[in-house]
Amino acid sequence: MHMKKVICVAAVVIAIMAVVLIAFSSTISAKAVDRTYNKVGGVITYTGKLPSDADAETNAITVYEGEEIYFRNKSTNISSNVIVSGPYDHDGDKKSGCADYSVSVGKPWDSDGMKTGYFKVVEKNTDIGCWFSVDKQSFSLELEDTKVREKESFNLSLKTNDKKGGVMKLTIEDDEGYSITNKNGTDIYEVLVNYTEYRAFDSDPVDADGNLVDGIIHNAKGELVFDSKQLDMKEGTYTIILEDYATEVEETEDIEVEKWYLEMECSEEVIKGWEDIVITIQSSYYEKEVNVTVEGIPKWKEKTLTLDEEGKKRIKIPTENVDYGRYKVTVKVVEFPACAETRYVLVKKGETTLEVPETATVGDIVHMKGTSDYGYLAVFVIDDVYKGDAAIVDDEFEWYW
Repeated sequence: MHMKKVICVAAVVIAIMAVVLIAFSSTISAKAVDRTYNKVGGVITYTGKLPSDADAETNAITVYEGEEIYFRNKSTNISSNVIVSGPYDHDGDKKSGCADYSVSVGKPWDSDGMKTGYFKVVEKNTDIGCWFSVDKQSFSLELEDTKVREKESFNLSLKTNDKKGGVMKLTIEDDEGYSITNKNGTDIYEVLVNYTEYRAFDSDPVDADGNLVDGIIHNAKGELVFDSKQLDMKEGTYTIILEDYATEVEETEDIEVEKWYLEMECSEEVIKGWEDIVITIQSSYYEKEVNVTVEGIPKWKEKTLTLDEEGKKRIKIPTENVDYGRYKVTVKVVEFPACAETRYVLVKKGETTLEVPETATVGDIVHMKGTSDYGYLAVFVIDDVYKGDAAIVDDEFEWYW
């Protein structure tokens, strides 16, 4: 009798478990498992029953307008004839222009021209499928430097990108809109480079035949590195164009290539105590150090200064404590001492002239005039008594007494 009760209880437990399992299996719904990225689009894999709307989808999958998408059932690991429908709102309501698109086995669904929104894919004559969204791709580029010198390298990165992977067509154009060639004669026109993880280039560019393109590589940071020497980029402005192969979304950045140069201007003559020695440096040595020497002025013996991001600097040296005479001014680039410029400046006394009539009658108004290459006012003192002053304008003055 005891055994019969055990058997009966066990049978009841098994029956309950069966009911639970059956009930559970009836709630299994589809999910978009994943998608891959390739040159023209990618593959979306799905499994199970299509949810009622996009909000019920467990994985958010995005297709970017222009991509060609294949579909595969993860459970069966095969592709089937499917129907793609859309666009819908997130809650499953149809949007304007909603339509069905039949896709045969082995053929892609072309998202070119599709409106943004949610789409669903189901295998024909079943309810097996998933939801995904269609959006427009957006990305932006960033140059580490907007100016470089001839024979230098520069880096370009994907600053933003909402697409996880794919291939881009890379073109470099000169300021007249023509694509350039590297030193091997390869045309840098729509060469191909892979990108992944949203913002990283992960391959060196290749041409249409799959040959590596000299002059452009990618680094560990996912940036493209351009060698202006190998790319034969002479002085001028160039436009770098990147276009997604699948979506045809395009962005550009301009880079200016300059010659290596150092130019220095210096005052030729200054008046002691009145004018500063002004040294102006212009160059292509951006943020590089230079040594500035004014021979005879101890404080300015190989004084090291850093040029700004445009390779410029202006220096003013007071002359109150500087002796009269001619001084040699030299500017040298610390990293390249052979690159130097020299000028000479004369520190001199100021000169003033005064013209007065030789004779005058008592009661007459006396007209005095003169010149001065320094000062603001000409002060008139007669018999050690201040009588007045006159403004010096364009190195000239006049006064009536």
